[in-house]
Amino acid sequence: MSQSVSRRGSVHDGPDPITPSPQTNEHALSGQVQPGTTAQSTQPWLALSQPSPGSTMPSPQTAVPGRSGRTTSLTHAGTQSETQAAQATNTKRRISPRTYLAGPIQGKLRVDPVTLARVSGVLDFLLRLAFFAAAPFVLVLVASLFPVTGALIQICLGLIAFLAGEALRRVSAKSKLASKVLSSQLAFEAHYRAHRPRPFLYYVFYPLLFPYWLAVPDARREFLLYKGYTLISFAMLVASQIVGYVRYFPPELGWEAFLPLAAGAFGVETVVVLMFLMPIVTTVVHFHTLRAPRRLGALMLVGLLSMSFAVVRLERRRDPVVSYATRNRVDLRAKAKPSGSQQALIVGLRAAWKALPKDKTDVDHDGKVEGDVLEAAQDAMATQGFYKNDEAHAFDLWYVHSGKTSVMVVYFEARGKKDPIWLAMTGGGAVTHDAKQLPKNAFNAMWKLTQ
Repeated sequence: MSQSVSRRGSVHDGPDPITPSPQTNEHALSGQVQPGTTAQSTQPWLALSQPSPGSTMPSPQTAVPGRSGRTTSLTHAGTQSETQAAQATNTKRRISPRTYLAGPIQGKLRVDPVTLARVSGVLDFLLRLAFFAAAPFVLVLVASLFPVTGALIQICLGLIAFLAGEALRRVSAKSKLASKVLSSQLAFEAHYRAHRPRPFLYYVFYPLLFPYWLAVPDARREFLLYKGYTLISFAMLVASQIVGYVRYFPPELGWEAFLPLAAGAFGVETVVVLMFLMPIVTTVVHFHTLRAPRRLGALMLVGLLSMSFAVVRLERRRDPVVSYATRNRVDLRAKAKPSGSQQALIVGLRAAWKALPKDKTDVDHDGKVEGDVLEAAQDAMATQGFYKNDEAHAFDLWYVHSGKTSVMVVYFEARGKKDPIWLAMTGGGAVTHDAKQLPKNAFNAMWKLTQ
């Protein structure tokens, strides 16, 4: 027996290692047996793993101490040949260190968590930015059609409660009365300090998730935090509706006309509170928690610009926006008492003809009558008493002159399948409700002027 020296210099007794030729190693790696040889000779590491009787060679997995005091695994020629063959194979398919460090080579790469968090944060901010660009604009348009004053007040209270949270806690600590008054606001803030808001889209589509946030305990607790705001808004809505009924409905209209309109207003305001209050407040909480005042300021600036754009657009309309309730009251009142409606229209037309100057400066090229003439007709109708003030100001005037004939029409635009309310009067004072007496396409022209 000869002595074999390992890499670390450790000495062991055993047979001399077999150094196979490249040809032999090639056949061994391919698993083929060379003619005239046995399987044992083609796979020398198998022969080494089974030492001959009387041999004291340790197994390939046996570790022996080296000169440095560390344990060193014994190697043999077969292992070295296998390693060399594997290296030769890997040389053909180079693997970049970046790919290796990204994850296991199984067709799937592991994404860097930091990069993923940054991308997610950017997408979340862009989504909130789009909401703050569109929501105030829509809110202004909805406010022009439905009474959502209570919802707007609650949005402001919610923002103040979160922006001044520290100050509110100091005030409540000094005064028991303030602590009771501000209890709901403080509970609101404490909840979001302990629980991060849910994903932004959850609050955007909150009304559509109605069964979920009542069935799931955590979601139900969050909804109950908004209960104080919703109840305040509901109380303001009920009070405003009762005052509106007393002022605008009797004597021609009763409760049967009032209740559907009140229910519709309540439904719209509830949706506005949930769709606008929750996303805005949770956005404030989100960026306040992240300590990102610049992003929050950017969102507020975009929201302010959106609201200003909506207000300017409404003010530049040639025809003012008439609320949903006013439209329905005009239609219902005219149907309830047609004679009273016709008498009010006659009074308005006479006042308009009387205020119409000879130079027709208040008449546009398309026949729309504006300015002092329109105001005179609307004020006369409101004074007459059949139509309420907001109803009288929902009517428009249209003037046409053809040859020696001049006609002025007072009308209320039709929506959907409803017929327009109108009456015409000539310069001589003759009143007509015959559409044949009007120029062709007159109603189409009047409808376009109200859009």
